[in-house]
Amino acid sequence: MNKKIKYFIYISAIALYAFIGIYSTNYVTDWITSEYFDTLGDKAIDIAKITLNKYHITNDEVSELMSLSFADSLEHPANKRFMKLFEGREFSRDFKYAYIISKLKPEQVKYYVTVENSELFEADPDTPLDIIWLVDAVINQGEYEEDYYDDINRYTHLRTSEEIKVYEERKQKCVFTRDEYGNAITGYVPIYTTENDFLGMVGIDINFDRFEKNARMVRFSFILIFMLPTILLTLFFILVYFENRLDLRQETNTDPLTSLYNRRYLNNCMPLIVKSHCKNQSNLSVIMLDIDFFKKYNDNYGHQKGDEVLIRICAAISSALRSANDIACRYGGEEVILILKNTNLSGATYVAERIKNTIHGLAIEHKYSDVSDIITVSQGIYSAIPLRADKKTEEQFIAYADKALYEAKNSGRNKYIVYTE
Repeated sequence: MNKKIKYFIYISAIALYAFIGIYSTNYVTDWITSEYFDTLGDKAIDIAKITLNKYHITNDEVSELMSLSFADSLEHPANKRFMKLFEGREFSRDFKYAYIISKLKPEQVKYYVTVENSELFEADPDTPLDIIWLVDAVINQGEYEEDYYDDINRYTHLRTSEEIKVYEERKQKCVFTRDEYGNAITGYVPIYTTENDFLGMVGIDINFDRFEKNARMVRFSFILIFMLPTILLTLFFILVYFENRLDLRQETNTDPLTSLYNRRYLNNCMPLIVKSHCKNQSNLSVIMLDIDFFKKYNDNYGHQKGDEVLIRICAAISSALRSANDIACRYGGEEVILILKNTNLSGATYVAERIKNTIHGLAIEHKYSDVSDIITVSQGIYSAIPLRADKKTEEQFIAYADKALYEAKNSGRNKYIVYTE
């Protein structure tokens, strides 16, 4: 064979080899990046929704905050309340900031983009900085650097059409944001004042720089070392990705306060459980549980003490379950729902009795309860064999347990009631 032809074949093979390595690398890392983005976005929105449920602000406080400098706003009670929500909580190390942004009226605008900072804000000079960070909390990033943050750092503008759309539509959504503070996945949830006026968006930022850096390094490695090493490294990267995704899904499915499963997990697993029990014609039992007069407890002992009690109660509920097959989910504020697989009514009442006795054994003082001087719970039970595997059946199990709980609360509390047709 002619040498020129041989060289052409070798070079073509090398070029094809390199092309396959580069193409597969880019395809895999882009796919993983997209999947990772979705997982982080769901997590950011979940944290924003939890924050929204625990934080309230008045119109007067909003007016006060808008009139303050950055340094003074950090000392305002509304900002301190917001920061307190994140103190002592464990978050993934990539969580950066939590905040509320609000859009200024034209007459409230104080700063505009200048020639000097136009690159920083990625906008033309004279663009109004019409978005204010109303309250702000730093997560996993240490304290604010006093020499760096001045008043103008409190203002920005919506840079992309996606951000503008989120604000205008007032719907929860995650977006990729790139600003002077770095790259982040941001989860937005709309917030209203206690007077029900639209205030802006609760934002949770999750750092994306570390993952992007890792992705670039992997791409570079794949391009330098071809086929076999590329495949091995790709497999390793995928294994690491799925391990991280598994951890993130565990966080996404778990209530951060009580460590029970959350409502998202319940919504995902309930169809599978009902389908399985319908197919096997086995009993499924649901217990809906509520702490008696818990609002009075919070009002008189304080919400921090209430959170501590809720953690203890949920730990007691978990300890009273029979095995890992029993699922405990935080359904609402102090409501817990138990899904007892392959369990008839006798087994469900046994669990309910164990929970009642376990919580009584804690003897947590509750002077403001109308039924006891210690914390008690009311429970509603529904047990049946699912006849159909559909949405209506799933809702029926929960609704009937809820009706039984309502009856238990109306008939004196500190008891459990079984739902009957």
